[in-house]
Amino acid sequence: MPRVRSGCNSYRNLVSSCIECNSQKGEKASDDFLRRLYREGQLNAAELAARLRALEALASGKLRPPLAAVPKPAAN
Repeated sequence: MPRVRSGCNSYRNLVSSCIECNSQKGEKASDDFLRRLYREGQLNAAELAARLRALEALASGKLRPPLAAVPKPAAN
């Protein structure tokens, strides 16, 4: 859900993209944007299907980002 349409700022709603793709996506939903890329020939059918599955997994909480280990402070 685009943030401009009240989308939240959680990992389930954010997708990394380059500036150009982010600008092209604008207020469109991610799945609509991916379908547009497919229609324009920028994604093949397998890539589209994989990215749509990843979006679904991300939205359902099944695809969690890795968390960096926080180093413990050294004992004095």
